[in-house]
Amino acid sequence: MHIIRLNALRRAPDARRRPASSLEREVITAVVALYLVLSGAMLVVHFALGGEGSDRPTATSSTSPTHAAAAAAAVAVAKEGAAR
Repeated sequence: MHIIRLNALRRAPDARRRPASSLEREVITAVVALYLVLSGAMLVVHFALGGEGSDRPTATSSTSPTHAAAAAAAVAVAKEGAAR
């Protein structure tokens, strides 16, 4: 029968965590930087191409009859606005 010593399994109170390696910090920094760059690029594209609040009608690639009617109405409104 094996006896498990609970005290041996516990971490010593003065044990400290190992410091993160420089490679680990470098990878985390690169991932955060990439996230920020991609987020910024998507925001620029969103607002440059007319995000919400744009005067341009929204085109759809849907083949649904419901969406086709809405797209036709948006085009009609855009033509009416251009004629002014």
